[in-house]
Amino acid sequence: MDVLVLLFYVNVAGAIILLAQPKGQQLQTTNAVIEPSLHKSIDPVVKRYARLHGLDWRLIYAMINVESRFEKNAVSYAGAVGLMQVLPQVAKEFDTQNLHEPTENIRIGVAHLSKYLQKIKGHTRKDQILMALAAYNGGIGHIYDAKRLASQRGLDPFSWNDVATVLPELELPEVYENTQHGYCQGQRMVRYVEEIQDTYQQYQSNHPALPMIEKPDLERTLTRSIPKRSAQLQS
Repeated sequence: MDVLVLLFYVNVAGAIILLAQPKGQQLQTTNAVIEPSLHKSIDPVVKRYARLHGLDWRLIYAMINVESRFEKNAVSYAGAVGLMQVLPQVAKEFDTQNLHEPTENIRIGVAHLSKYLQKIKGHTRKDQILMALAAYNGGIGHIYDAKRLASQRGLDPFSWNDVATVLPELELPEVYENTQHGYCQGQRMVRYVEEIQDTYQQYQSNHPALPMIEKPDLERTLTRSIPKRSAQLQS
């Protein structure tokens, strides 16, 4: 009789992922990219909301991979929920509580990342994206603190590489006690971004990009198939 052994690991975002395997088999610990073709139910959702916010769908898949390993019921120690590990307080900003539902979880996660992208300034789009990813993981306030610290160190606060250099210093009492937002796990934030970058590069190598379209055009496309209610129904 086969015996199942329950195992778990905690990803870089703190999500507890449960696994089951027959006893005696070795646990695979590689970070292989999970093929989007295995997740047909979320594939159109990822691509829809990525394009709506002007993002590469492959980046969103990389985030889901790192955040939850595609486990829709994953819950972190901090209470983050679902595929994109959305916190309940973030969900309230977007007027939903149904974080275990993949479509809603992805919608909120992508919108939350996009909000950070609009707030964070960088020299390049890539600098902005990498800093926004770090903010998604550890909070945008700590990115602002790291930017100020980078400037104090004579580094470039608009360069992700320079911000990543000082982020680990926010774990030191003599540093974080003099910041606005206090202690953060700066090293974890940097590792999180690096893991997403690695995963994203694998997706880029294996899957073609989708053509980007203007946001207003996309909104018209998404709503074109929704029939308007008749005057009788509206009255």
